[in-house]
Amino acid sequence: MKNVYFNSKFARFILPKKYACFTLFGKTFFKENKDFIKENSINHEKIHAIQQKECLFLGFIISTLILTITQTFWIALITFIFFFQILYGIELFILLVKNKFKFNKYLYKKISFELEASENENDMLYLKKERQPFSWINYIGC
Repeated sequence: MKNVYFNSKFARFILPKKYACFTLFGKTFFKENKDFIKENSINHEKIHAIQQKECLFLGFIISTLILTITQTFWIALITFIFFFQILYGIELFILLVKNKFKFNKYLYKKISFELEASENENDMLYLKKERQPFSWINYIGC
């Protein structure tokens, strides 16, 4: 499994105690050794890696438009690189507003990216056979 790093010092440094892993720019970092990680957790993070690649593509298109219209290189570059995180943040903010700014630990699970990954993490064939590009869009507002 390329782009998956187990027993990662980086993950242990970045993540709070309750979190086991994260995916950033298509690379997944786990705190623990592979022996302690369930296959569905790896699949969950692989789904996030695909989502991030799709957002990189969308970010490129939008950043090209921004650059063409405003000629602001830095805004275009940030949009291109961090489009997944921008969408994630916007969706979390909307959920916070709907929840009257009462954050609970399950609120992030209502984000479209998390809904898709959680719903399909146990299906090991999901990424190979079933998933359509940009499937996370279908989960927005659910």
